[in-house]
Amino acid sequence: MNLFVAQALASLTLFAGLTVSARADELGERKQFSHSTVALLHGAENGGRWQAGLQIKLPGNWKTYWKVPGDAGIPPDFDWSGSENLHAVEVFWPTPRRYRDQAGESIGYKHDVVFPITVTPSKVAQPVHLRLKLFYAACDDICVPGQAELAIQLSNRGGRPSDIALIDEFVAKVPMPTHQRLKVHQASLAADGVKPSLEVSVSGVEPGEDADIFVSGPELAYFRQPELIGATSGLRTYRLIVDGADQPNALKDQDLEIVVTTADAAISYKMTTE
Repeated sequence: MNLFVAQALASLTLFAGLTVSARADELGERKQFSHSTVALLHGAENGGRWQAGLQIKLPGNWKTYWKVPGDAGIPPDFDWSGSENLHAVEVFWPTPRRYRDQAGESIGYKHDVVFPITVTPSKVAQPVHLRLKLFYAACDDICVPGQAELAIQLSNRGGRPSDIALIDEFVAKVPMPTHQRLKVHQASLAADGVKPSLEVSVSGVEPGEDADIFVSGPELAYFRQPELIGATSGLRTYRLIVDGADQPNALKDQDLEIVVTTADAAISYKMTTE
């Protein structure tokens, strides 16, 4: 958890009524706050592991954030430490969008997002009591930090068909390492004046089609909106200026995830910088 998140957690006492808890037997119950609704969803069982989902619904132009929120914002923070019969849990991030307002660039989701979750039990034959302490933000002209305690029992009772279908819908929105059209050919650090930059070469972006690129990596580094700097037959090269690092060496030997998106496609590319 970064310092910004810790400070925001400390400020939650200013927002009375945002902290709630749910019993494990309240399967699929929604918790509604002033600017968002949150829920844990019960998914299907697959090979001894459970699928679940965290749903955040937002009205109007309100948004919540991707794991790298942009110029400002608070990414969701997940604490599963109160769970029972839990060996491992993995949260997946659907493809986000970039938004611009007076505060600058932000990366995240509007309206309705479900974060798919894969749950591995310690004892396969027994239910998992999944308990989440969630910290997140809902933002429009202002940002309202929220905290919720949610619980759900994952068992052979299974989830509602509508919840399983909703989780599957957002599983399909998680960028994968391979795509039938998009391909990342190369990504490397470069110098652009006083700031380092990342150059990414991609094929499969159609002529006239807009592409965006989101990067997660070092906690303090923010890779800004990409600029198209070259186009040859079938290959486009983009430059992303990096805030939070003074020179390329500051980003050496760092693990990056690069998500390239178009209107109807997304691919995830992982690399270690040299």
